[in-house]
Amino acid sequence: MKAKSILAYLALLIVAGLSLTINIVLIVKLLAARSELVVLQGEVATALADMSAVVENVKAGSFDYTVVIDEEMPVKGDIPVSFVVHVPIKTTIYVNTSVNVPVSIPYAGTVNVNIPISANVPIDMTVDVPIEQTIPIDITVPVQLNVPISIKIADMPLAQNLTDLQTILNNLSASLMSVNLSGSLPPAPTIGITPMP
Repeated sequence: MKAKSILAYLALLIVAGLSLTINIVLIVKLLAARSELVVLQGEVATALADMSAVVENVKAGSFDYTVVIDEEMPVKGDIPVSFVVHVPIKTTIYVNTSVNVPVSIPYAGTVNVNIPISANVPIDMTVDVPIEQTIPIDITVPVQLNVPISIKIADMPLAQNLTDLQTILNNLSASLMSVNLSGSLPPAPTIGITPMP
């Protein structure tokens, strides 16, 4: 009977020793996992802070694009034209002729007298010539333009969404930095992203 109790006692000691060994190994593994989790926690917090900085850079940026226009634009219509042209005339006209002038002589009657005329007549005047006309136009004008377009992201509705995302990233990073692994994780931040209109 004594031999059976010694065997039972030895079996109990072996089981207790194995249990103690397993517990020690388990504790060592858990401590190693905890230290790895702390390192991973710091890396994730740093990555979230870096992502927040990237979002800040995106918010400060802009969309830049150059629109190239290479088209032919038809122009068709009637253009009314109404104006006055002032034409200056400055010249001398030479006159060389003779004129028959009837002269009434008492008791003799009417006599035609031939009078020669030879003279230079100076002309110095301005003549107004009105011009009123409708000019039809039917042409094709080539248009070649490079139009630069720059839109700041801060002026777009997307900026508010980026600000919301940045707030979420900053809160998550701060939460991970403040967590001690002996307690539970803090609640996730309740910040929603505003939908774009």
